[in-house]
Amino acid sequence: MLLGEYCLTPEIFAAASYSSEEVCDIRLTHVKEALLSQGLVRDLRDGDWLAHLLDNSGRWHRRGLELVHKLQKQGRLVLAPAALSTPPQQEADWCRESLASDRQQPLTGIVVSDALGDQFTQEALVARIGHLSNSPWWQDRRESVILNRTTGDYLRHLDLVLRHATHLMFIDPHLDPSKRRYARFVELLLACRRAECPPLIQLHRVWYEDSHDQRDRGCDYWRGRFRDLEKPLARVGLSARVFLWDKLQRPDKGHTRYVISNLIGILCGNGFDEDHEACDTWSRLDRKTRDDIQRQLDPASRRGASYSFSIGHAGGTT
Repeated sequence: MLLGEYCLTPEIFAAASYSSEEVCDIRLTHVKEALLSQGLVRDLRDGDWLAHLLDNSGRWHRRGLELVHKLQKQGRLVLAPAALSTPPQQEADWCRESLASDRQQPLTGIVVSDALGDQFTQEALVARIGHLSNSPWWQDRRESVILNRTTGDYLRHLDLVLRHATHLMFIDPHLDPSKRRYARFVELLLACRRAECPPLIQLHRVWYEDSHDQRDRGCDYWRGRFRDLEKPLARVGLSARVFLWDKLQRPDKGHTRYVISNLIGILCGNGFDEDHEACDTWSRLDRKTRDDIQRQLDPASRRGASYSFSIGHAGGTT
């Protein structure tokens, strides 16, 4: 997967868990770089994990506290319900809580201190922070994946993004829910539903049909093409803003498709339509490229005309 979900036992943040301050800094920097570009961290027991870290902040290395604060700021902490009846007291208890949490909802991996690792050698999911490079699940972090061009595979690879991102942009020059090949696109949007704080969703495409027919058909025409999304989104309390541009191109003039969110940016070789006979390659974008694409499609800063309208829970046209 391009985005993973991890548990971290508190002791990995303590300088006392390492042979020196320098080693502590190196280990935590290594983990930080991976998590802030390609990971989420489970906040165990409905926030008790974070509360424990903040209540004992004097024990943790400055690099560890920096990582925790950045995970908070970037929305990468994911609340998880209590999995065991007894609250954790020691690091081993947090590891057992993590394993139990994995049984409720699968994790990518659990990172523990080097001292604790010997107690959980039979658990493939548990890796010592000093030996992460030996862990199969850490080695399996990828920059690109090959997937089938089916909505089922799109949902599988976007699962964490759809469930936890605070804002999402689906960018596909030919996105058209009225066409058969895009008939299941709505399932990607419905997977974003939340009990609280629904995400901000944007859909971006060009305002003409295709390269052979570049007539400006107007906002009302395109609203009709997206009408099939209205009721399904409204039923689950979601809305989306549709933007229609004169062009959606990268510098080499080739059309590109993306998923852009606060958690990850993904370059999609093709769009979000289905072709059961074909495969596609998706690649994770670096943070700067992700942010640049988001800025380029900000109506407040982009040059050139565009239409936009809302669908779902809150309608309207501009």
